[in-house]
Amino acid sequence: MTYIPDLAELSYSGLKGPIRAVGWLESEHAYSRASIDPDFYRRLMTLISRPIWGLGCLGLHWCSLCAVEGRIGPDGRSSQNIVLIPASNCVYEAPIWIGHYVMGHSYSPPDEFCLAVMSCPEPGSDEMRRALLEHLPQLADYALDGLPFFGEWDVQATLDPSPEHGSEPNWEKLKLESEPSPTREQLVQEHGGLSEAICVWAGCDNRALANMAICFEHAYPEWAK
Repeated sequence: MTYIPDLAELSYSGLKGPIRAVGWLESEHAYSRASIDPDFYRRLMTLISRPIWGLGCLGLHWCSLCAVEGRIGPDGRSSQNIVLIPASNCVYEAPIWIGHYVMGHSYSPPDEFCLAVMSCPEPGSDEMRRALLEHLPQLADYALDGLPFFGEWDVQATLDPSPEHGSEPNWEKLKLESEPSPTREQLVQEHGGLSEAICVWAGCDNRALANMAICFEHAYPEWAK
């Protein structure tokens, strides 16, 4: 997916406001580990089950932590949703696989994130919607045209190993078997072109996609392979 340090004031999805990133893990970077608190895990998975409709990552992703351990990871098709957890002074943004990282890799999120998980309003409730909109009013756009604000998510899909879709595929083989891929220019145009802002990825000087905080190369790592 991508690596973002815990509590970085950065939104992978390009949201503007008091965002703090949590759980954006990659195998090349160390992370905190601890034993699992069952109550925290159950509450986290309940929140994961009700993500915001239409808010997610681009492309399919694979668990690099599973890959380096020689394990079959969760289904890559389940990797695209993002979880938002409101607190009094910010909103925490995490990949939906944070539940997999906690259970499967003993990931220990920051204490302030754990407190927010345990104390925030009930998932899918009007109180949760109001708490998120207080910090991120732009989220109201995700409920347009009669769509629900919160979606339904199959929690098990984020955890179950998938022999077919749980490991990074052979991209060259897939390119031969699939229909012609869109060009870079076509994909960039689908995002409305490039913005004047620079990609937030550390050390990257590329211009970000118009509706995201990162550039094309970091939004579509699989396309570049």
